[in-house]
Amino acid sequence: MRWMIFILAAAFAAGGGCSSNQPRGASKAEAFLITIGSGGGFTGMSNGYVIHSSGAVERWSRLAAGKDSIQSAGAITEEEAVRLKMIADSLDFFQIPRGAPGNMTSFVEMVNDSSRHAVQWSGMYDDAPPGVFSLVQAIRRTVERFEPGER
Repeated sequence: MRWMIFILAAAFAAGGGCSSNQPRGASKAEAFLITIGSGGGFTGMSNGYVIHSSGAVERWSRLAAGKDSIQSAGAITEEEAVRLKMIADSLDFFQIPRGAPGNMTSFVEMVNDSSRHAVQWSGMYDDAPPGVFSLVQAIRRTVERFEPGER
């Protein structure tokens, strides 16, 4: 009998008997990553940023034949990260055609728990196609504070 009481108490303490403020069926917000980058041309160098749903921001760069260099750039608020995801969702990002690379290629990629999709285009960020232009501009405004030499 003592063991049964102990098991019930342990289950209750672990949350099995606690109620939650979330409605039934609701789950924690889906994790996601948004990556933006550009590169190519004569040097083949590419660089950009990764924004995590938690707000962590990483700066990355890659030489054509080299490994990625990734470093922490700082953080934005979770609300800012979610706002970017909401913009992508409003554009139906996962349905936008992939596009084609060019000599200089830019891209936006989104990864969530179940999907991965990238949209690429020839040129720089200002050349983004209309389907992703507002998202690209929002991301750029968000990460500009992490640009080297900016502060």
